[in-house]
This record gives sequence, structure tokens and C-alpha cells, in this order.
Amino acid sequence: MTNRQSWACALIALLAATLLGCQEEAIVAMIGAQVRRGPGQQLELSEVALFDWDRVCLFGPYTPAATLVQATGLPDAARTAHSIESNEGIALLLFIEGDRIAAEVTLPRAEGEFAPELLGKCYSRRDAVFAVRVVPQNSSGNIGPPVR
Repeated sequence: MTNRQSWACALIALLAATLLGCQEEAIVAMIGAQVRRGPGQQLELSEVALFDWDRVCLFGPYTPAATLVQATGLPDAARTAHSIESNEGIALLLFIEGDRIAAEVTLPRAEGEFAPELLGKCYSRRDAVFAVRVVPQNSSGNIGPPVR
């Protein structure tokens, strides 16, 4: 491989990493914007995550890596923990397509917090619909189950 080809490969890798980072930032921004619109707003993750995915798994702070593997059925899920085991300030959304992780999104709790009853579970693309809510007494999370 020539020096020029090496630089081209490095540039392509850098661009790919940048685009993936932008994708995560865009998802976080769109979730945060929906939450800021206030209670009653619908949050449909298929409208926020515009890439190919079949299901999304939601994990809250202090989730052990073993729980990620168990919930997703993917051994690679443990690599994506993003300090979730010890970081109380984030949630982790794993978007899965087939048997691979299509995207990992760390959602700061300040941008939106999924209700405890939603965490540790996976939702199909069709079922990944939630509602912004007033945080109930004796609970947490301003993103809850959809209002039916």
C-alpha cells in the first residue's frame, strides 16, 4: 500500500467515525427536543434513529454488562457498556439489526430519562414508541410508556 493509499484509508476511517458520532449526537438532540416540548408528546424512536435497526434495548444507570448481554442476546453488548455500570448520569440505547449492534447511544439523563419500567428491555422498531410525561411521585423518568 502506498503512502497516498494509507492516507486515503485513514481519512475514510476518520470520516466514518465522525459520521457515527454525529448520528449519536443527532439522536440525543432529537430526544431532548421532544422531551422539552413537554408532557403528552410522543417519542417514536423510528423517527429519531433513521438508520436500519430491528429493535432497541434500553438500559439505565448502574446496569451490569452481564445484563446487556442477557437482554440483547449478543456477547458483544458487554463491550458497549460506556461506563453504564458506574455512571448515574446516562442511559444506554442499543439499536440492533439482526445479530449486530447497529448503533450505541448514550443519553444524558438531562436530555431525557426513561422510566424504570422501560429499562432492561428490548422493543421492536414498531413498539419503540414512548410518551413524554410528568415524572410520577415515587418514580423517575420523564419518558414513559405510550398513552393508549
